[in-house]
Amino acid sequence: MSCTSAPIVSPSTGQSSGAYFFGYPYDANKDALLVFGTCPVANVLTLSTSSDSRWVAYSTVSAITGRVDLFRMAASGNCAPEQLTKTDTVEFDPVIDDTGSVAWAQMNSDSSSTVVIDGEALDLPQGLYKGLAYDQDTLYVGQQLASADKWQLMVINRSSRQYDTVSCPLLIDRITVRSDNRVVLEGLDSATNHMAIYDYHTDSKALVRLQDNAVYGIDEQLITLKGLSSDDSLKQLIQRDIDSDDPLLSYSSANNAAGRLSYYASYRLLGMLDAWQHGGIPGLSQATLKALITHAAAKMISNAKDYGWPTTKYSLDQHTELSLLVNDACVLYPLLKAYNAGLLDDQSGRRLLEIAKTIWDRNESDWIQGQGYRFTPGIAYIWDGVTLPFNQQNAFGLALLELHTATGDQKYLDRALDLAKLFKSEMVQSDDGRLLWHYWPQRFYDGWTISSGVSVNTPERKPTQDTLFEDVSHSAWNVMFMVELQKNQTIVFTGQDYSALDKTLTGIKDGVSFNRFLGGSLPNQTPSLQYRPSYGWLFLGNDDLRSDYATRVITTTIPYDGDRLANLIYALNHD
Repeated sequence: MSCTSAPIVSPSTGQSSGAYFFGYPYDANKDALLVFGTCPVANVLTLSTSSDSRWVAYSTVSAITGRVDLFRMAASGNCAPEQLTKTDTVEFDPVIDDTGSVAWAQMNSDSSSTVVIDGEALDLPQGLYKGLAYDQDTLYVGQQLASADKWQLMVINRSSRQYDTVSCPLLIDRITVRSDNRVVLEGLDSATNHMAIYDYHTDSKALVRLQDNAVYGIDEQLITLKGLSSDDSLKQLIQRDIDSDDPLLSYSSANNAAGRLSYYASYRLLGMLDAWQHGGIPGLSQATLKALITHAAAKMISNAKDYGWPTTKYSLDQHTELSLLVNDACVLYPLLKAYNAGLLDDQSGRRLLEIAKTIWDRNESDWIQGQGYRFTPGIAYIWDGVTLPFNQQNAFGLALLELHTATGDQKYLDRALDLAKLFKSEMVQSDDGRLLWHYWPQRFYDGWTISSGVSVNTPERKPTQDTLFEDVSHSAWNVMFMVELQKNQTIVFTGQDYSALDKTLTGIKDGVSFNRFLGGSLPNQTPSLQYRPSYGWLFLGNDDLRSDYATRVITTTIPYDGDRLANLIYALNHD
């Protein structure tokens, strides 16, 4: 185990905000600061305290490298943490026992992780492991099987590293060793499609149903979801989830090389902004919420380069920086919303507008009237020179609407309307009145030849036909764009269009599950809860979808995914 010293922020002199995260006080006068005893620590991402409260294991995001690292420290706050990891991978779900032994999961990919105990990676079957819990010499871990809707419980002996597996009827959301020494599993019961709580009996090695339609909330309080209104249930779930998936928005300190600002931090920030605009988060003061938003936005802006937030994730060699419009737009949109809400300091606000205008200027050469934006020809990307997918163009459209509000410059609104008209021109209506559209503009499906000179890296592409339309996940950006256009009282989309959009949402549902695409699912792809419409779809205020979020918690497979809490907030605030 590597145990090197880590830099610690100087002791705080600011006043406490009265807020607690992970059971420790948050200093709203500082930047994402938790205080262990007298020792403040910045950018805490996730945290575990031993059952005797003597030890903490926590991960932080480095403000210098943007890397996630794991530390161990005495909970009394001796300001002498031990650094347990120093890699480019993401460590998550750490747990620590009374001896100071630390176990955690380490991400390999979106569908694979490794379990590590005290620095030793365990030799386990390949899979996705998460939701770790310690009980003396036993480590409990949830393992997702090949199907996203199938899980099993792994019971690992810490000393011998031997393990047993227990078939689990739950899509495991949490495993907890409670104060009464019971091992409790919470999740969505695959048989009943309701939230359920199971006890693991260590003597019989069996899972026994304890409660249906229920979850445990803060302070081990049992919450029975059945009978609660959607609003009351969502408030309970939000309060329960506030400590999960980066509550301090610490991922805002990351760089965007792996897209962590574009696809994690930005979603969390958008959820917090929505809460701010609708009166707050249950159990969290507006002052604390404002501090979280202001600090996070300032970090994301300071992490920008002069031309935005480039990534390396999608380049051909995964090392070359790419300034893709969608990656910039995903960050720019919530930051401009924060600016327009008056939540940025003056310096951050000025810098943000400079970056936004630079992004506009840089992409002007890739705007083709009547066709939309294209990927810059010749860049190290598979689709260089090709027209952007609709969701990527419309994500920028959302940013342009906010940029118009911020500056009053008509050209930004005009371009947003151009994007909306282009999008509408390729929509179709099904026989049953649903509004449908494809992931790509039609030009992509028409294909191109070498002689056309469209793309360097994909010099030709044969014509194809898309029969299922856009996937539900990416379509949420397009729906959000339509909703925001309606708020801006534009006349591109009519009342009839929005009525048809409501029918689209209804058509996505298949029994108790959801299709992956707007037009259905692939023959070999079973409808799943994992495809539940999110983000922009929740702004339509559909009662059935709100009720689904209020009664069925779906476990997140990617650590620090900002979607989950944000979607609960959207469901609560938009009825």
